[in-house]
Amino acid sequence: MSFMRYHFFGGLIVLVGLLVSASSLAQSPELSQSPLAGHLGSVNSVAFSPDGHILISGGEGILKLWDVSSGKLLKTFTGHTGLVSSVTFSPDGTKLLSGSWDKTIKLWDVGTGRLLRTYADHSGWVSSVSFSPDGKKLVSGSWDSTLKLWDVDTGTLLKTFTGHSDEVRSVAFSPDGTKLLSGSWNSTLKLWDANTGILLKTITGHTEGILSVAFSPDGKKLLSGSADKTLRLWDASTGTLLKTFTGHESNVISVAFNPDGTKLLSGSSDVDGTLKLWDASTGILLKSLNHNSNVESVAFSPDGKKLLSGSFDKTLKLWDASTGTLLKTFAGFPDSPWTNSVVFNLDGTRLISCTGYESSFKVLDAKTGTLLKTFTGHSDEVRSAAFSPDGKTLLSGSDDRTLKLWNADTGTLLKTFTGHSGSVSSVAFSPDGKKLLSGSRDSTLKLWDANTGTLLKTFTGHSDEVRSVAFSPDGKRLLSGGRNNTLWLWDARTGTLLKTIHTTTIPVGLLFLPGGNQVLVITEANVLELRERATLELLATYENTAYYTDYNYQPPLTPDGQYEIYVYYQSAFLKKVPSTVNVATNSPVVVPQQVVAQPGPVPALHNRHALVIGNSTYKHGSSLENRPVNDASDMAARLKALGFQVNLVTDAGKAQVEQAIGQFSKAAQNADVALFFYAGHGVEAEGVNYLIPTDARLDDPEDARLQAISLDLVLSEMKRYRTKLNLVYLDACRNNPFRSWSRDGGGRGFKTVGQLAQSTKVYYATQPGEVAQNGNSRNGVFTSALLKHLQAGIEIEDLMRQVTVEVITNTRNNQQPWSAGTLLTKFVF
Repeated sequence: MSFMRYHFFGGLIVLVGLLVSASSLAQSPELSQSPLAGHLGSVNSVAFSPDGHILISGGEGILKLWDVSSGKLLKTFTGHTGLVSSVTFSPDGTKLLSGSWDKTIKLWDVGTGRLLRTYADHSGWVSSVSFSPDGKKLVSGSWDSTLKLWDVDTGTLLKTFTGHSDEVRSVAFSPDGTKLLSGSWNSTLKLWDANTGILLKTITGHTEGILSVAFSPDGKKLLSGSADKTLRLWDASTGTLLKTFTGHESNVISVAFNPDGTKLLSGSSDVDGTLKLWDASTGILLKSLNHNSNVESVAFSPDGKKLLSGSFDKTLKLWDASTGTLLKTFAGFPDSPWTNSVVFNLDGTRLISCTGYESSFKVLDAKTGTLLKTFTGHSDEVRSAAFSPDGKTLLSGSDDRTLKLWNADTGTLLKTFTGHSGSVSSVAFSPDGKKLLSGSRDSTLKLWDANTGTLLKTFTGHSDEVRSVAFSPDGKRLLSGGRNNTLWLWDARTGTLLKTIHTTTIPVGLLFLPGGNQVLVITEANVLELRERATLELLATYENTAYYTDYNYQPPLTPDGQYEIYVYYQSAFLKKVPSTVNVATNSPVVVPQQVVAQPGPVPALHNRHALVIGNSTYKHGSSLENRPVNDASDMAARLKALGFQVNLVTDAGKAQVEQAIGQFSKAAQNADVALFFYAGHGVEAEGVNYLIPTDARLDDPEDARLQAISLDLVLSEMKRYRTKLNLVYLDACRNNPFRSWSRDGGGRGFKTVGQLAQSTKVYYATQPGEVAQNGNSRNGVFTSALLKHLQAGIEIEDLMRQVTVEVITNTRNNQQPWSAGTLLTKFVF
């Protein structure tokens, strides 16, 4: 039996580096010091070496070693398959320890970059790791609610500490190594005897989960940071609360003592991304410094003269502790180029890059990244491209509704194929190179003769855009993925539809595995589905459990040989790995079909209109404690600050809501962006989603049709707009008031909406059929997360990824935001 291993990379240069050598990426200064070779996601953990000369940062699956004085990237460590949540140096500075959401702890050699050992026994994400003062033991804390003590050299699990009733978010050794401190999401700290495992003390006082803990240098005090927005200082021997530090506006994610214990440092998920420096004895705030997003990790240098912070904004910053001056921002954290498609030729030596908003595409040397040729000729954005099996010709599909065939060496345009009435979203060559296949926004697939340009067949049946297409290895079958969450299997010769199935989200990438009996489907929700070719039966699902697009899939098993599947966001290429061949030097044998757009140039969308509705007080049903009105009022204020013209409507009856929708339709007709936000009761009745006005009296499901507002009304109005972007946010209760009017009660939630207008996306507070939580604070759970992360300069997909993580975390996996639709335009608030 064999397996496939998944590697997820957020940037082109990293993917190219892997084609050269997996180990050279970590060890080659030429590759590591490239301006593109940095963290492509949040920086979640940072630490100084004992001598303060180098520092380590951990992010989405990788660790990076930096020179403090020059800012030079020294080494990249790869091996984790999940977000790196915690990093630390050994006391002698020769080793590194990392904990990850892949549920493992890894030990590394600082000098060589070699992986020395992997420690695995946790059943949940590893959130925190720490060396004992003598470097002989390590402790790890996990979302499985345990701490584990390990022997560093042998890897032996020495002891498991149980007693927390929720995730252990942070752990630390006392300076003398005799005690352990742990902080949990259940709002408690626990102090343990490190040798016997006996629980010495449980400390309570925080009102929300604890995210970070630390011992003072003399071991006499404890420090904790919490989701209740405070830091708290405790007496280690008695558990007495000595001082509470207030000033943060959101979760305190990371805390640290300076070397003499006189100052404290805290990092927070405040809207403006703050780290704060405090006087430990007086509680006075000495300094407040800023990132552009959550400060995930903080540290003092060994001499206490510098501060280090890592952030969700993908930067690592070094500050002067006395003046607050920013000394250095460590390079190498850029967003990836926004790329519609990246494909390799079969020997892995060349690649095609199609960049957003460009009507040309480029061929690059895969090893060096050197530009070999630019192909121009399309009149609109190039959406997809492919190499012929022999690598001599190229095929491209564009928003100009054409396919073009090119000579790969000379760049000469050989043929233009016309016939689609919509953008060409995906293209592929047949295995023998004699036929071409295209998928389009006109809802059709078309099969073409590559030599003559003749249209051989049009395949109809899709009711929405065809997002992905592929030939089976024998060329006898075609597979297509539709934007309406469907997979279609066709007979290539007759055009007969053999099978169609519904998927949970949009199939955006398709890859037949060798032998042709299985197909890998890559979905828009970053889930891999392994399906049987003939029946499309689902064989296995590999979910992104860490809620990130990078590095988080577990290896599935296949019956025919060992394979490495490299996933570049929502596309993949396959490398066969015979037992006698080195994985790193083998070439890919299957090229990707489709890659989703990545961050890049953003159009200026300044004309912004929003309708914001919040209904709390219902005349004929249970009210919602004013939270929806708070949600709407706070969202309106935030959107106004972001340049939206906002119409705020609260506690509105049916006539008032309909009037507001009519006014919004007139105002937003020619806007760049139209945004609709609703908080309040909402139900699905007889297959239709309804927003419930405050004067509705619903004694029977049939009453909803006459007394409630159909969501379809809003969406159909948006189809008439000439906007570049339509956004819909629904923090509706999603329960059926015919059974229960409680926001947290049972009942059915909204169903998934049908066909949407182009560049329209609907964001739900929770999954279809589920109930959104009302929350226990000023705002509902979903809106609270939205307000926290919605700030000027954030890209909408980054925003919703952060919101999703926040909601899932705060509800302990009981609520997961959902979305429907596709954005064809990037948008930055």
